[in-house]
Amino acid sequence: MKTDLINEHNAVAILPLFLYDHSGITMKTSPFSCPWDSGQVGYIFVTREVLLKEYGVKKLSKKLIQKALEALQAEVEEYDQYLTGDVWRCVCETYNDLKELQDNDIVCGYYGREYALKEVGCIL
Repeated sequence: MKTDLINEHNAVAILPLFLYDHSGITMKTSPFSCPWDSGQVGYIFVTREVLLKEYGVKKLSKKLIQKALEALQAEVEEYDQYLTGDVWRCVCETYNDLKELQDNDIVCGYYGREYALKEVGCIL
């Protein structure tokens, strides 16, 4: 299949996708240790044409392909956060002297607890 992606779709950056399904699902680009509830389910890739257009260049370099692989890896990690429910919202409350709620700001859609804490700066 990987060869077909290269030959038929001109894929230049390719990573395998592995899924673990046991009382929930999780995904990554390397195999899981459990051979019974996991396996390879496909590939994530980017074509030469898309990569050239996305970065506005005329030639590919090893550095650019490495950057594309890192972007693909980040996409899989973010999708895994969605699959595993690692999605956060933050409610920032402000009280007056009488301890009455004055306003309520809600920020939603942060993938990854650490990222949410860093970006929002409040306790989740």
